[in-house]
Amino acid sequence: MDKNITYRGHLKKNPDSQVRFLISDDYLMGYISDGTEEYIIEPAHFFDRQSPENHFIVYRNADLIDSRDHPECPFLDAPHRTTRAYHTGC
Repeated sequence: MDKNITYRGHLKKNPDSQVRFLISDDYLMGYISDGTEEYIIEPAHFFDRQSPENHFIVYRNADLIDSRDHPECPFLDAPHRTTRAYHTGC
């Protein structure tokens, strides 16, 4: 049985920040907010099934696009996304 480990904290010298991580034997996911920007950390294979499991994507939440606005982009059909996906230039 996989054991999930969660971390919660903040950035040093920034009490308005938030840091969250979820770690298991199979993956790592995270969220960092410095009070101004929000960053997401996800396994790259969420977006490209051929990516090695030890590769990750880090992106700003503000860089997400609404896939309903870009139905022509096949990348926006990532299996875990429903209405928003990482912007790939489509």
